[in-house]
Amino acid sequence: MDKVIEELMKERLPIHPKCKGEGFDPEQSKHLVSKQCSRIESVEAFEGEEVIENGIEVCRCTTYVNPSIWWRNGKSCPMADHYQIQKKATEEKVRAGQQKQKKRK
Repeated sequence: MDKVIEELMKERLPIHPKCKGEGFDPEQSKHLVSKQCSRIESVEAFEGEEVIENGIEVCRCTTYVNPSIWWRNGKSCPMADHYQIQKKATEEKVRAGQQKQKKRK
């Protein structure tokens, strides 16, 4: 079982730059809570992998195989703990106007 898990862990793709807190526009950067996601793991734990590609240390996500999918089309990763959008609380709607009356027999 451990070999299967180890093989699956090797298939993971590198993280998206937004996982490290890079590439956000000024509007989005207001929602950054910390520098990078806590789910980033260095590749050093696995044998046979390059630790540095194009002068950049390769890191993997501990949750998703391909974390870049979650950052497509302006969406954010649901597991990103460094980027949290605070939603405004909506006020409860109060009905104004005539209410239906019960029928009497």
